[in-house]
Amino acid sequence: MKAKKILAILCSIVMFCNIQVFAQEQYTTWQYTQPPQYVTKEVEVRNGTISFTTRCEKHRIDCRCSPELDISIKESNVGILQDGDILYFETSKYHDKYFKSVAYEFVTKGITVKEVKLPEENENCFAMRISRTNKNELAQIDVRLGVDLRGENYKDEYFIPFSLYLDTDKTKEHNLFVAEQNILLNEHFLVLTDGIAEREQLNNDVQQKFKESLPSMQFLPENNIMMWNEKSIQLKHNVYINQKGNVMLSLQDLEFIINNVGGTMTNIGDDANIDIDVYDVAVGKYIFNIVPEKSAVGTITSRNQKQTMYDVLEEKDEVCYISLRAVAAILDMEDHIVWDSATKVITISNRV
Repeated sequence: MKAKKILAILCSIVMFCNIQVFAQEQYTTWQYTQPPQYVTKEVEVRNGTISFTTRCEKHRIDCRCSPELDISIKESNVGILQDGDILYFETSKYHDKYFKSVAYEFVTKGITVKEVKLPEENENCFAMRISRTNKNELAQIDVRLGVDLRGENYKDEYFIPFSLYLDTDKTKEHNLFVAEQNILLNEHFLVLTDGIAEREQLNNDVQQKFKESLPSMQFLPENNIMMWNEKSIQLKHNVYINQKGNVMLSLQDLEFIINNVGGTMTNIGDDANIDIDVYDVAVGKYIFNIVPEKSAVGTITSRNQKQTMYDVLEEKDEVCYISLRAVAAILDMEDHIVWDSATKVITISNRV
């Protein structure tokens, strides 16, 4: 445990020396390209306000370093923070899991602060005492906390949030803030994760933006013209209705659609040293395999899920076709395909 605390302190000191301004922070690749999230809470006191700005920190459970958490505290008017004031903080618990602050780094202006030792039963709490050294300068405190995670097993949940509160207990010595209940400063002050939930959420966000960007596509059976939004596009082959009543589009024309919505469609049959054409389609967050053969199988693969569609492919005049309903599935638009029986027009659009 001592070694772990030393590591937490070293991590905290190194990071704090290099990162004293929140806006200059660098964040790891597992957080993808999302910028850090900050929450500012202003609390009224002594005819002014104290603002608390905190970062919503996400920490991978398998990360070797302990989390480092930031709090920036500023007064609106000179003198709101007075000599002897104590600020008490409490972090929430998640069942039997919580974190304990084990290392502090303070950068101050106009005042000095010192950690207040609290009873051991208050491990999820911390406090700091104010010493006023300058009565003419706005006070500011930038705090970096190194924390030690406590609990039986953190891997039994994908997403464990801990909140930060101002402890407003009036019975506590020199407590600057007194209220009926604690004041929530940051609901997601620290979130423990194994990364799975974040990757899934990012994939879902990407897929949603992809679907919103798709054009409106309209097809007319026995015709080689499609409407791409308001633009007329000539297809390589006629769209037709087969004996089963399915509207069919050639794979060559499917390739045009995939390429023009930002996806890729590649014939990997030659690379795999097989005699039939096998197409690898990547579009949005999904990966598909289209295998034109007698069994007419199209296999759709998405992460750990696999869906197989049968009887969606057929050959006509030595050209392979795929049903428009399967095309809609590839585009994740199964709920956005409409057949107009009066005009015989088939529309795939997120606006229908």
